[in-house]
Amino acid sequence: MERKRQEKKGRGAARSTDASVFRNVLCVTRALFHAYPKTIWVTPLYVICRVLVPFLGTLIPAAAIAGIMEGEPKKFFLVMMGMLFLSMAAGICCDISRQYLQDCRTFTRFHVFLYNYIEKVLTKDYVNVEPAERQKEISLGGKAVIGGNWGAEKLMTESVEFIVQLLGLSAYAAAVLTLDYRILLVLLFTFLLDFVLRGHAVRYYDRHRIELSEVHRKQEYLQKVSLDLGAGKDIRVYHMDGWFHRIFEKLHANAVDFQRRAEFRFYIPAFGNQFCVAGQEILAYFVLVSLVLSEEITVAEFALQLGMVRGFTNWIFGVSVSCGALKKANGETNDYRYVMEMPGRGSLGTEPVPICSETGSMSACSEAKPTPVCTKAGSVPVCTEGPEIEFRDVSFRYPGAEEDTISHFSFKIKPKEKVALVGNNGAGKTTLVKLLCGLYQPTGGNILVNGEDISGWKTDEYQKLLSVVFQDAFLLAFTVEMNVSGTVPDEEEQKKVKEALQEVGLREKVGRLPEGTKTYVTQTLDDGGVDFSGGERQRLLLARAVYQNGPILILDEPTAALDPIAESSLYEEYNHMTRDKTALFISHRLASTKFCDRILLLENGTIAEEGTHEALMEKHGRYRELFDIQSHYYRKGGVRENEA
Repeated sequence: MERKRQEKKGRGAARSTDASVFRNVLCVTRALFHAYPKTIWVTPLYVICRVLVPFLGTLIPAAAIAGIMEGEPKKFFLVMMGMLFLSMAAGICCDISRQYLQDCRTFTRFHVFLYNYIEKVLTKDYVNVEPAERQKEISLGGKAVIGGNWGAEKLMTESVEFIVQLLGLSAYAAAVLTLDYRILLVLLFTFLLDFVLRGHAVRYYDRHRIELSEVHRKQEYLQKVSLDLGAGKDIRVYHMDGWFHRIFEKLHANAVDFQRRAEFRFYIPAFGNQFCVAGQEILAYFVLVSLVLSEEITVAEFALQLGMVRGFTNWIFGVSVSCGALKKANGETNDYRYVMEMPGRGSLGTEPVPICSETGSMSACSEAKPTPVCTKAGSVPVCTEGPEIEFRDVSFRYPGAEEDTISHFSFKIKPKEKVALVGNNGAGKTTLVKLLCGLYQPTGGNILVNGEDISGWKTDEYQKLLSVVFQDAFLLAFTVEMNVSGTVPDEEEQKKVKEALQEVGLREKVGRLPEGTKTYVTQTLDDGGVDFSGGERQRLLLARAVYQNGPILILDEPTAALDPIAESSLYEEYNHMTRDKTALFISHRLASTKFCDRILLLENGTIAEEGTHEALMEKHGRYRELFDIQSHYYRKGGVRENEA
C-alpha cells in the first residue's frame, strides 16, 4: 500500500531531466529549422498572415458602413477592393504556409524525434528495458513522438500559435484600451478565470497521464497478440476471443472514464468563458450603443470597435488555450527526454550521453549527464579461436528485488572448452547468459575474457566476439538473408549467408524457395513469404550465429520447444560447429549435453555439482537424480509402467 502511495505521489513530481517550456520549444524548433531550413522564413510569414486575416475581417465591414453612411461609396470602393484583395492573398498565403509547416513538423517528428527514440530504445542497456517500470516509461515517452497531437510536434505547432495569439492580442490592444474600463475589467476577469481553470485541467492530465499511458500500452499489447498468427491458433481453438473482448472492453472503459474526467475539467473553463463572454457582449453593446446615441462615435466606429472587442476576446482566449496546450505538450516531451537521457549501450563502462541536439536527440538544451564510460575504448582483443572465460565472485540482483538471483558465482571455462549449464527452471541459467552477453552488468564481482575485465570494453565491440542463439525463436518478417546477416547484405555478405545456411543444413531447403535467400519469412510483409517449421526456425537462428562467427558460442535453451530426440540431434550438430570456439550450452534437459567437456549443475544461483556426464552419474548425486527422473519419462513405456 505504501509503495502505491509513493508511486502515486511520484507521478506528478518533477524529475531532474524535466525542462521548461521555453527550453523544449527551443529544442524542437531548432530540430525543425535544421531539418527544413525554409521553415525559418515560412514561419514568420505564416504568423503575419494569420494575424492580418482576422484584422482585415474586422476592418472591411466598418469601412463599408462608413462609405454608406457618408453617401460616397465610390470613395471607399477602391480601398475596400484593395483590402479584400489583401485579405484574400493573406488567407491563401496563410493556408499554404500552414500546410507546409504542418508537413515539415510531421516529417521532423518522424525522421528526427521518432527515429532517435527508436534508436535509443534499441540501444539502451537491456536492464533499462526489461523491467515493467521501464516498459511504462518507454511507452509514456513514445507517446510524445507517436502522433501530431502530443509532445514534440504539438510543441512545434502550439509555440507558433502562441506567438500568433500574442501578436493578435497586441494588435487589438491599442483599440481596446480606449474603451470603457468596465469592458476591460470583464475581459481581464475572463482571461484570468480561463487561465486558472484551464491550468487546473492541464495539471490533472499531467498527474494522470501515466495511468492513461498504461491503459493504452495494454490495449496495444492485446491488439498485437490478436493479430499474431502463433497466438491466433490458441485463441481460436480455445475460444479465447470472448475473454479478449472482455479485457479490451474493460481497458476501453478505463480509458473512456479517464477521458471523461479529464474532459470535464476542460469543460469547466469553457462554460465559464461562455458566461463571461455573454456578459461582456451585453456590456459592450450597452456602452457602444450609448456612445452612438450620444453621437460620440459613428456607426462605422461602432462596428469597428465591436469587432475589436470580439477579436480581442478571441485572442485573449487563444493565449490561454495555447498556454494550456504548451504545458500539456511540454509534460509529454519531458517524458520523451527522460527516456532519451537514460544511459545508452555505448559501453560496459561509462560515456557522456547527448540529450537535446539540433537534430532532435535532445543536447543543445541541457548538459550531458555522466553515465557509465569505457576506460579502454576499442581495447577488445581480436580472438581467432575460443578464449578463456571466467566468472569471478559474480553476483546479480534484479532492480527492485530483495535477493540476489546470482550470488558470489565463480567458474572458469578454458579456451575452446565446451561447457553445459544445466538445472531446473529458475536456477539462474538465463541470467548468467545475459551477464555474459553484456545485456546486464554484475552487481558484484567481475567477468573476464582472456584475463581482462569486460567492464572496460565497449559493448558493441565486445559483442562481436559472441555468437548467440537464444531460447525465443525470434525471426523478423524480412528476407531469409536479412534474418541471417542482420542487414541488407552485399554480394560478399550474400556468399557468407549461403555458407552459413549450408553449415546448418538449410541451403537445399532455401534454394528450393521461389526467391531463394530473398524469400520473406512469413507473409506479413510479402504475399510470397514462407512460414518455416519450428526446427527450421531454430536452424535459421543457428545460421545467424554461424554467420556472426564469434569465437564464443552461447546456446540458451534454443531447442526448448522441440522434442527430446530432435533436441539431442540438433545439439550434436551444435557440437560439430563448435570447433575452435569456446562454447556454453544452456539446457534443463540433461541428456542433450552429454557431449560437453564439462557440466555445471545450477541450483538457486550457485553451482551444486560439476564434472563430466560420466563422473556426475557415478557420483550418484543431484545430477544423477535429475537425469534418472527425466530419462524415466523419455524412456518408451516408462510412464505407463509407473502408473501400472
